[in-house]
Amino acid sequence: MSTAGMVVVVLARAGDPGAGSLAVGVAAALVAGATYALYTWTVGRGMQRSGSGRGTVGAVFGLSAVPLVVLAVVVGHESLGVAANWPVFLYLALVPTVLGHSLYALGLRSVRASAATLVSLLEPVVAAVLAVLVVGEHLGPAGWTGVALVVLGVGLLAVPARARVVPVRRATR
Repeated sequence: MSTAGMVVVVLARAGDPGAGSLAVGVAAALVAGATYALYTWTVGRGMQRSGSGRGTVGAVFGLSAVPLVVLAVVVGHESLGVAANWPVFLYLALVPTVLGHSLYALGLRSVRASAATLVSLLEPVVAAVLAVLVVGEHLGPAGWTGVALVVLGVGLLAVPARARVVPVRRATR
């Protein structure tokens, strides 16, 4: 249900004039989703194996930073050299990245990686709602339907499964 909701949200935006690169965006989202699941699984396993989890998040981020630093040096961008941009860079590095993922890793001590990844399905929903409320984006009825499907799907998975009642059969003679 949640997957169908995300498909509806994506296709609801497909009619926009700027949606010419829909296939590239969907492919990038699939790669991002796969790598995020791999990140969650890796950190969760590292936290379980090491007991304390110290260094696990740092090691994952350290290894992940290497290709980004190489890319920044090779591609380069004029915004990297502007001193006024560095407070924003530092904020993005420290608050949502280091602090956010450290708290996420702490949560992985008591929550299975599959459950944490499931809850992360709400991230695009929150982003869509914030885009509407803060930035002034427009999300039509199809988009809101997709958002509702995602929330409903995650909600259904959060409800504990009922104990199955197995009928007792009496022996017949």
